[in-house]
Amino acid sequence: MEDNRVVRTVPTKGYPVNDGFCCIKGLSLDKQQQTVKPNSLPKIRQQDGTFKEVSWEEGFQYVADKLKELQAKYGQESVAGISTGQLTMEEFAIFGHVMRNYLKANVDGNTRLCMATAVVAHPILWGRVRQNQVPDHKIIVIDPRKSETAMNADYWYGLKWRSDLLLLYTVANQLIEKDYLDHSFIEEHTEKFQEFSEFVKDYTLEKGAEGTGLSEEQITELVELIHSGKRVSFWWTMGVNQGYEAVRTAQAIINLALMTGNIGKPGTGANSITGQCNAMGSRSYSNTAAFFGGGDFANPARRKRIAQAAKKLDLFVVQDIYDTIESAEDCTVFFPVVPGLKKEGTYINMERRLSAMRQVLQRGENEIFYTCMTGAMKKNPETGYVEYDKEQCASCYMCIMSCPYGILKYDSIHQKEIMKCNMCVHRSEDGSANPMCVEKCPMQAITLEEVQEK
Repeated sequence: MEDNRVVRTVPTKGYPVNDGFCCIKGLSLDKQQQTVKPNSLPKIRQQDGTFKEVSWEEGFQYVADKLKELQAKYGQESVAGISTGQLTMEEFAIFGHVMRNYLKANVDGNTRLCMATAVVAHPILWGRVRQNQVPDHKIIVIDPRKSETAMNADYWYGLKWRSDLLLLYTVANQLIEKDYLDHSFIEEHTEKFQEFSEFVKDYTLEKGAEGTGLSEEQITELVELIHSGKRVSFWWTMGVNQGYEAVRTAQAIINLALMTGNIGKPGTGANSITGQCNAMGSRSYSNTAAFFGGGDFANPARRKRIAQAAKKLDLFVVQDIYDTIESAEDCTVFFPVVPGLKKEGTYINMERRLSAMRQVLQRGENEIFYTCMTGAMKKNPETGYVEYDKEQCASCYMCIMSCPYGILKYDSIHQKEIMKCNMCVHRSEDGSANPMCVEKCPMQAITLEEVQEK
């Protein structure tokens, strides 16, 4: 860091996830900060099509009023939200809670459309695979393209496009026919296996070879590799999750793990690889897909129809660190948010490890972090106290979650926030930071003052 800017990113040697290694996203943090417009305010589109900058209070109130107006006019399901996998756990919690529980609206997450770059650019995971010390381990890649991963694998099956589901059903049928099954696991942990067996009977070896472009020998080889593996771990990327019949394809992979007993034990499992920093966190707080898909998002014509529909919305709110993306240019209201380097929070990575995000860049005057979205907590300018409006409160508990020690409590009887602690006074000892409650209070109701002892 130098003059409140990122000069260079240096990964931490010995950290259990990456051990001093870093992917291109982390190495590019200095470039990211050069393209973010700092210290900006919300923008509301005017009747002539131009944007007008407004205060945060006006922006929040405008959106809140419009949401209530639209729901009163069209019904609760007329409002919907879409999130990514790059918010913190705390932000996912409030977004999912306000949208689902308070507004009773729909939420779609990054499970719908994550990052296709995860297919070819997950260097941390690939490093783990290459470092595997298990004797005679095998790396198998199923991909229409001969990617770098495929070129470094022990076995590559270059099947036809959109034929992965056919291949998986064929493999399942072969495993059943050869009785390469974990019968006790199936009996104890699965349901309707007989129905599944009947379903895949039609997926013969001949049919599978014809539809996938692989030879019968290749498919048989794949079946034998799964059977002979002491511990088989199945992994798939966004090519499956965003592909043709994605749900069925993911289920078919999971079925292979279940029927062979390769799940719930070290070195096994059915695992989806995502490309965003907190994709696991989005699942934890209900930011999962809820919208009906009904089409292939790889189709340019369909994407164009979705974009045109977005321009006709009565209210289109975009919250992003960039205001130059298409959605930000087409929206009704734009909320500029700070990147992770300017806030604190929690992330969950692919191996379900909790990691802390700590602020390293100072925020500008207009770059707020947490505030009461519904206006339930407001500072009285005359008394200086925070006043609480129960009718406005969405019970998101964001004000409470700001405290890392759980000291801040909600007093439901007296309807107010109460606190008393000195747990993080160390943050102010060198003058670099305020205690958490002081820093996070949206109304500046809590201040830190030096008092001389008498």
